[in-house]
Amino acid sequence: MSLLTEDVRRFIGHKSERFAACEAIEGGAVRRFCQAIMDGDEAYREQGATPGDAHAITPPLYPVFSFRTPFGANDVLTERASDGHFDGLVAGVGNGLPELPLRGLALLNGGAEVEFYQDAMVGDLVFQQSTYHDIVEKQSKAGPMLLVRIDTLYTNQHGQALLRYRRTQIRR
Repeated sequence: MSLLTEDVRRFIGHKSERFAACEAIEGGAVRRFCQAIMDGDEAYREQGATPGDAHAITPPLYPVFSFRTPFGANDVLTERASDGHFDGLVAGVGNGLPELPLRGLALLNGGAEVEFYQDAMVGDLVFQQSTYHDIVEKQSKAGPMLLVRIDTLYTNQHGQALLRYRRTQIRR
C-alpha cells in the first residue's frame, strides 16, 4: 500500500500566502531569545537610544522564531481538543500551508537546511511564505514512509530575502 496517494501528491507545489509575523522585531524579544540560546554577542544589542537610530541585528535564525501566536488569537490545539480523531499534529499550520491528509502517521524531524541572505534588524517586520516543495515515498525497515520537504522564504517589510529555511518531515 502506497502512502503517496493522489490526495497527498496534489499538495506538491502548493504555496501559502505571504504573511507577516504578529509584530515587528522588538529589542526585548531579541534579548530574551539571545538569553535562551546563550548568545551574548554585542551585535544583538540595540545601538540607538531612539527609534530610527541604528538598530541591532538579530541572531541569524531569529526570523524563524518571530512567528508567535498573538494574544487573543485562536489556538489550534484548544480548538480541536474535543475532536477524538485529532492526533495533535499541526505540522503545516504555523507556516500557512494546509494540513496534509495523513491521519495516523507519526511526525518525525528529518532535518533542515538554512541559507542566509542578510540579517534581520530590530524594527523589521518579518514575512514568510512556504511551499510544499516535494513529497516522496521511501521504504524503510519498518515499512513505507513519506519525506515531506517544506521550503520557507523569510523576507523583511521591503521584500528583501533574509533566509530560506528548508525542512524535511518524516511521516510514517
